[in-house]
Parts: sequence; C-alpha cells; structure tokens
Amino acid sequence: MFELGSLHVDFSAKIVTRGSRTIVLSPQQWQLLALLAEQAPASVCKAQILRHVWPDSEVNNNMYKSLLTRLRHNLSRGDEPSVIQTLKGQGVALRESSS
Repeated sequence: MFELGSLHVDFSAKIVTRGSRTIVLSPQQWQLLALLAEQAPASVCKAQILRHVWPDSEVNNNMYKSLLTRLRHNLSRGDEPSVIQTLKGQGVALRESSS
C-alpha cells in the first residue's frame, strides 16, 4: 500500500483511488506508478523509467512523454494538485506539490 495525501495505491489489488474517485490505469501506467512509488519521494531518471517500462523495446521521446502525461492526468483531475513532479535535470518524482 502506498499513500500520498488523498492518493491511495493498493498494488496487490491493483486499485488506485484519489479521494472518492477510483482511477483505472493501463499496464504501462501501473509499471510507471509502481516505480515512482517505490522510489518516492526521490526522483527517477528518464533512463531508469525507459528500462523499467520498456525493457526490450526501442522507445521514442513521444512514447515516454505520452505515458507520463496520461498518468499525470489520470492521477490529478480538476483542482487536485499534481502528485507527479518533473525535476529539471533529475527526473520525475511522486510527491505532493510544493506550490
């Protein structure tokens, strides 16, 4: 189980909730969320994400950006603060927004 503010992730049951909302994720979004949760609140570099989500594939930058954008959108709707932070020169981290 991973919790960050109103975000609750039950990896054994594969259920993600934020507040009263249940969030449905694709298999790749699950892989990325698991990696970010495992390292949280530390950042994960792009190369590590690529190796984890696409271990045997050539990946272009658009695939990476698209996955990150979809996961960010699924986890934060409306006025919910983003829990995925992009840290320039470091990577991506799962943590509460500092703003």
